[in-house]
Amino acid sequence: MRASYDYHYGFRALLIIIIWLAFFGTITSTTSETTFFGAILLFLLPLALDYSGHAPLLEGNKKRKMLGLWSALFISAVCMGFSFSNLNLEFLTLNPLFQIIVACSGAVYVVMGIYDWVGYSSQEEIEHRDGLKALSRTKRIEPMAERVQFHKEIGKSHPSKTGTENN
Repeated sequence: MRASYDYHYGFRALLIIIIWLAFFGTITSTTSETTFFGAILLFLLPLALDYSGHAPLLEGNKKRKMLGLWSALFISAVCMGFSFSNLNLEFLTLNPLFQIIVACSGAVYVVMGIYDWVGYSSQEEIEHRDGLKALSRTKRIEPMAERVQFHKEIGKSHPSKTGTENN
């Protein structure tokens, strides 16, 4: 176990910063409504999928996980609704001030990624993740011979409906 910050979440925070910079550049230079909503979806959906796989122990980390997951899904759903509605929102999506506001609001996820790095690097969280990994290792798939034997025993206790013998 590490006493310092968890390297995985540090690398994740760095990737979120890099992805946010690409998102910022795309949003502020977009020339179409489709690109605008597509960039938002491509920024938020991977974050939502990532947050869905977290299993935090501490209450603050649980709240941040739920905030990251549900806010990303909600904003993505709203963007998909607008893009499928055929409303002409180019007056809004092509407005440079609105583009900068949307791009800067994505920095919330950068801050959350940094907080995740610090929060998930606590000793309790590291021990909790190690415990979950150990638990998943104990749930091994039983060997094929054991499964065949199980089904043979089940077949003997349940007679065949066709009148043939189960072997």
